[in-house]
Amino acid sequence: MVNVLSGIILGPWWALGQALATSILRNLLGTGTVFAFPGSMIGAFLAGWLYQKFKKPVLAVLGEVVGTGLVGALVAVPLAMLLFGKGGLRLTTT
Repeated sequence: MVNVLSGIILGPWWALGQALATSILRNLLGTGTVFAFPGSMIGAFLAGWLYQKFKKPVLAVLGEVVGTGLVGALVAVPLAMLLFGKGGLRLTTT
């Protein structure tokens, strides 16, 4: 919700900065992981960009959902491989 509101009120670049600051704060407080960065930042930017382009709040919400859930997850996979190696992404144990 904060990312959507930031995107609507402040625009895409400030929303991205807000998401970055929030992710840093979450990590410093021990409540987040490195995976907090790509999803929140992409979602906040996409929410702001779509609202700026079409002026429809529902598209800002959709941008946040797609940016965080889909695009952010796709960006997190190479990040996980970089941090944990290929073995860190096993879905089953052997």
